[in-house]
Amino acid sequence: MYKIWRSYQSFYAGAASNTPDELTDETVTADGVYTDLELQRIADAGFNAVWLHGLLHHIVRTAPYPELGVNAEYHVIRVNRLIEQAAKYGLKVFLYLQPPRAVERGNTVFWDNHFEDGGINVDFYNGAKVRTFCTSVPSVKKWIADASEQVAKSMPELAGIILITNGEFPSHCLNSNNNAKEICPRCAERPLAEVIAEIINMVREGVRRQSKKMEVIAWNWAWEYTDAESVISQLPEDIIIMNDFERDGYMDLPDYPHFHFMEYSLAYPGPCDSYLRTKDILCHYPHRLMAKLQLGTTHELATIPCLTAVYSIFHKAAYLKKNPPAGFLGCWNFGNLPGSNIEAFHFFLMGKDFDNEETAVKAFAAFRFPKADPKILISAWKKFRNALLYFPNVYTVLYYGPQNFTLGYTAIYKTAPLEGVPAGRSWHLDPRGDDFNQMLDQDVFTLDQIIERFEKLSGLWNIAVIELTKALCDDKYPSELRNAKVAGAAFTSTFNTLRIYRMRKNWNNSCLHEFLDIANAEKTLLESILPDVEADQWIGYHAEPHGWLFDAESIREKIAFLKKFSEVK
Repeated sequence: MYKIWRSYQSFYAGAASNTPDELTDETVTADGVYTDLELQRIADAGFNAVWLHGLLHHIVRTAPYPELGVNAEYHVIRVNRLIEQAAKYGLKVFLYLQPPRAVERGNTVFWDNHFEDGGINVDFYNGAKVRTFCTSVPSVKKWIADASEQVAKSMPELAGIILITNGEFPSHCLNSNNNAKEICPRCAERPLAEVIAEIINMVREGVRRQSKKMEVIAWNWAWEYTDAESVISQLPEDIIIMNDFERDGYMDLPDYPHFHFMEYSLAYPGPCDSYLRTKDILCHYPHRLMAKLQLGTTHELATIPCLTAVYSIFHKAAYLKKNPPAGFLGCWNFGNLPGSNIEAFHFFLMGKDFDNEETAVKAFAAFRFPKADPKILISAWKKFRNALLYFPNVYTVLYYGPQNFTLGYTAIYKTAPLEGVPAGRSWHLDPRGDDFNQMLDQDVFTLDQIIERFEKLSGLWNIAVIELTKALCDDKYPSELRNAKVAGAAFTSTFNTLRIYRMRKNWNNSCLHEFLDIANAEKTLLESILPDVEADQWIGYHAEPHGWLFDAESIREKIAFLKKFSEVK
């Protein structure tokens, strides 16, 4: 079984930034991150492979596009160096690719020579202005196959290629994430399923010219925009299909029966409906199935090392143990710091069979926390599970809510109407304004309901923290306790932030008393968790932007900022 992970210190993609520089690509930088110590840590955690993000037109230089891949040899040397080093620790290396990734329109050296091989212009959300490759053009198809052959030839010990074919970045003309204003006349009448299958098959064709063992894994992310079975039916049997385990599933939540989870979640154990549909489809095809999970943290709260969810983790592992896939990819480009979730997952997946969740959780408690009070510890874990069920798990809250940055966020604390500057994305280092209107761009939860759910979530979570403190005897497992305390503080601070936001949407002087109460409560909260943040440099870190959305310094600055409200009479 492939058990694939990645280092939280490895930068996913300089190429995903507003100012791409291919020498910051992960295929160049990763071998400096994956030191002997880091590789040993990942292997000791139970994984047998790591994945890197690459761009095919950076790691290969081949006809008919000699203008691309000018530093390909350098990429190849660095990846091969990592492959060799990782093998010493029993770890394989996979490349995650999205061919053919669109090329910047500013690359006039390329487009002046190959304009007809392009499809449509796309202005991507990160500011990149790119032009897609048109996969209806024979020379583009040939390049994809030949470039894939070069990957297999130049990196013969590469374990495999993980393909995403309908996102995340602009690529072919029909990519559902393009949000383009124009239509490619050559692709307009083509089924999306045909284009997706064609790309996978071209990559596979090129790889097979050089290697019979190198895996080609097709991640069906965003295949819901087409007929997934139609794609699968066009693929050779040695292609592995990877399906998300948690996206697109239903579960009853408090006050919300049959809630639809559309994003990775630790509150939702899975398997989701789309995973089960793919599993059912593959009963009629020979392809193997892999699971894509998010084990450490999710957008629910990504700026702590581990969002404790032992019960949910048990159910994920128990299902996969009973229905073993070809493997799993355990994280996206974040949610991959060490933590008890990771340990629990491997304990449940690779250990003995358990009759029920209580027996399993009790065994893990004894294994991982032998000095703790097991009864109180398990009670705390149950409360963490129940607390997470109150998270308002919709795209807009996950992507535009304040939970990931709120502990260092001050822009909302003004005794005045909103200025209307967006608060920014929850998973990036965006400038922070005071307006969370993007969070409300959905019809599932009102602002009042979101605030109410964070009140219940934080209240129950903080009760669990009190129990966890008793169970762990405070100083025996400091990192576990710090992690839970800061998570509770983040949820509480989110509750405070959104109450202030609601107040400022309709600001008048009668709001002042409540405003001051919230500001003082927030200051007290921050003072209580500052030592915990100071003790762990990775609290506040988000691996996707490769930076800190809050840290001890920003918390100290926020405390100083809030002190002025303590002086208001």
